[in-house]
Amino acid sequence: MLVPPSPLPPHVDWDGLTSLSTALDALRDLMLSDVLLDVPIFVMGQPPLLFAASMYDEDMAMLRHRIPVDVNVVDNHGFTALHYAADSDAVDLVRALLECPDVDVHATTEDLSVLGHVESGGRTPLHLASLRGNLAIVEALVLHDASVLSDVDWDGNSSLRLAQLHGRTSIQEFLQVPNHSVI
Repeated sequence: MLVPPSPLPPHVDWDGLTSLSTALDALRDLMLSDVLLDVPIFVMGQPPLLFAASMYDEDMAMLRHRIPVDVNVVDNHGFTALHYAADSDAVDLVRALLECPDVDVHATTEDLSVLGHVESGGRTPLHLASLRGNLAIVEALVLHDASVLSDVDWDGNSSLRLAQLHGRTSIQEFLQVPNHSVI
């Protein structure tokens, strides 16, 4: 059982933060309550921002300012909230995370095996946005820190190469603009 701070908002289900079926509702209630937390909380073993991002709940993740967070916490796949935001086309969340002074745009994933299909590790949020074909997120990441263009995954693929391999024409065109190139 979680030990919540006092006083407890009566509508927050503290035990609900430990069950997948109730975690989103309990976290939403907590984040929208008037309680100020001075101790870290975890939802399903993850910090609130990472949990909300991993559930692809952009609105919930945008409430992150209600609870102190480390934006670079990783899950067991090496994903940060920025990875999940880029992978789920959550443009507003990507932009909000890029405003955090300590956000790591170079953080890389681990290998991910889903139903016998292995996704190569070493991917940054830019790699994921390029694969998804989300130009707005690619632009935001590159304009935030153009050095991400030189990052390669564990197979040696740059974000541009992944865009080429997957037919993401608008991403290719943007990444090939000379002032974005990193030599």
